[in-house]
Amino acid sequence: MSQKLSERLKSLVGGPGCGSRRQTKSRDDAQTALRTCPDCEKTFIVDEMERCPDCGVVVEETPTERDLGLL
Repeated sequence: MSQKLSERLKSLVGGPGCGSRRQTKSRDDAQTALRTCPDCEKTFIVDEMERCPDCGVVVEETPTERDLGLL
C-alpha cells in the first residue's frame, strides 16, 4: 500500500501517527471502504461502488489496515 494512501486512510479512520486527524464523519456513517478495479488496478475510497467508472469491470472490496490487523 502506498504511503500516501496509508496516510489518507489514517486521516479518515484515525490511527497511530495521525497528527492532523479530522473527524468529518460520525461513527454511524462508517460505510466508506476501499474498492479496487482488477483490470485498471485503481483503488477508490467510496461509500458504494459496484463497477469501475473507467472500464465498467466489477470492483472488489480491498481490505484496510484495520482489516489486516495492522492498526
